Amino acid sequence: MLTCAGLGGLTYAAHLVSLPAPPAAQTAAVGAASAALLAGAVVHLRRAAHPLLNLRTLSVRTFRVSQLGGTMYFFVVGAMPFPAAADVRGPVRLVAGEVGGGHRVRVRRERGIKPATTPLINRFGFRRC
Repeated sequence: MLTCAGLGGLTYAAHLVSLPAPPAAQTAAVGAASAALLAGAVVHLRRAAHPLLNLRTLSVRTFRVSQLGGTMYFFVVGAMPFPAAADVRGPVRLVAGEVGGGHRVRVRRERGIKPATTPLINRFGFRRC
């Protein structure tokens, strides 16, 4: 619950920051509360005998690097087409259908890179657990 509430609050704080005139006090309060909830979640997950998310696994260097790499890979290939389409619509003054068509092309292109990653992983190595 601490993790969910902290991440939800962090998402809401990011929304507040994105407003044209963000309310400073509310943004700071939500951000601070979210950080406190997430810190509490980390403390709880480290103390629990059998946590739902075991943070001790991140102490293994190869696992930590693979998780960070997978996260960055998701950001670049999986998540970036969505905000990119929203960013294009405003300044270029495109209608939603035109942005959607371009978005489909970008998604197909960026998903097409996924088969190319397997030879890269095979070439440079990946430590199996």
